Amino acid sequence: MKKCAFLFGVNDYSELPQLRYARQDAEAVAEALRESYGFGENEVHLRTCEKQAALRPQNPKKILSAFDWSKELGVLDLLIVGFTINT
Repeated sequence: MKKCAFLFGVNDYSELPQLRYARQDAEAVAEALRESYGFGENEVHLRTCEKQAALRPQNPKKILSAFDWSKELGVLDLLIVGFTINT
């Protein structure tokens, strides 16, 4: 069974007030998946404004293209998608 996690943590939006902890929450979930649940570095895909400015939520096509790797997953594989939004 393959397993993959795709996590977004975006603190800054052009149309919304600045968020405070979304990026940090996504990073904490990524760390927990690696340390406590046996996910490898290549199995956790973390996208934050600081790390990948091109993947802003204002650009849905770029976000969707980031999921291209998920086409390799089968019906019994595990995919976790997390999008943290908080204030």
